[in-house]
Amino acid sequence: MAGPRAKKKKPSKAKDPIVASLEEALASHFQTRASIKEKRGQKGTIEVDYHDAEVFERIFEAMTGRPVHEVVG
Repeated sequence: MAGPRAKKKKPSKAKDPIVASLEEALASHFQTRASIKEKRGQKGTIEVDYHDAEVFERIFEAMTGRPVHEVVG
């Protein structure tokens, strides 16, 4: 039996097929998992996972066009 503080799960909403396609394109481009979280008012968050420093640096350079060492010295 769940206590009074047990979290209730929200019913999962089906992902918009356009958003799913965009996530797949990001994941393919960055060669790692990527997700798009939509919020109200046409706002949201894009998350790109990385598993180690090398992957982070590759993603950073793909996003900015600059290697990490140019930014942090």
